[in-house]
Amino acid sequence: MEYIELLKNDTVGYYIAVVVAAITAILQLLKKTNEYFEKFHVTKKLARYSALIECCDENTQEHKFMTKLKLLEAFKIATNINTTPIKSKFIMRLYDIGMFTIKDLKQVYTFFEVSDNEKAMCKFSIFNKLEVIWSSVVALFISIVFIAVFIAITPHNLKQFFGYIAIMSLYLLCMYGVGEPIRKAITYRKFKLILKQEGLWEEMSSQPANQLEKSELAESN
Repeated sequence: MEYIELLKNDTVGYYIAVVVAAITAILQLLKKTNEYFEKFHVTKKLARYSALIECCDENTQEHKFMTKLKLLEAFKIATNINTTPIKSKFIMRLYDIGMFTIKDLKQVYTFFEVSDNEKAMCKFSIFNKLEVIWSSVVALFISIVFIAVFIAITPHNLKQFFGYIAIMSLYLLCMYGVGEPIRKAITYRKFKLILKQEGLWEEMSSQPANQLEKSELAESN
C-alpha cells in the first residue's frame, strides 16, 4: 500500500506503472488465448483428419485423399501458409536449400507459381507493383510530416519527453504498417535472384500464346 501511495504522489511514475501493468496483463491474455487456440483448434482439426483416415481402407482413393489433406493441414499449421499441395512441396524443397526462412517464404509465396518443370514462375502482377509504389509515396509523405513535427517539438520536461517518445513510436508503427509491401518486394527480389542461381526459376514464356495464335489461324484457314 505504501508503494502504491508513493507512486500516486509521483504522477509520471504512477502512469508508467499502470501502463506497464496493463501491457503485462494484455500479453498474458494473448498468450493464454494462443495456447487455447493451439490446444483446441489446431490439434482438434488434425485429430479429425486422423479419425477420418482410420475410417478409410488403405490403398483406396479416399485414404490417399484424407492423408493428403492431413499433410497439407500440418504444413499450414507449421508455416501459416495456405496453398496448394504442389506449391507446398516446392516450398518445403526451397526450405531444404537452407537459404530461406519460413518468414521469407511466407512473404513471397503469393508472388510465384510452380511450373510443370517444378520451377518457380513469376506472379508479381502490376497490382503488386502499384502497391509498392503507393506504399513508397505514403511512407515518404508520413516521414516528411513526422520530421516536421519532430523539428517543431523540442522536449523541455519529462512529460514532453514522453510525448516525444510516443510520437516517435507512432511514426515507427505507421512506417511498419505502410512498409509491408516494400519489404515483401525486397524479399521477392532476393528470392528470385537466389532461385535463378540455383536453377529453380523459369521465365514466363510466350510460346503458348504463339501456339494459340497459330492454331487460330489454322482453324480460320
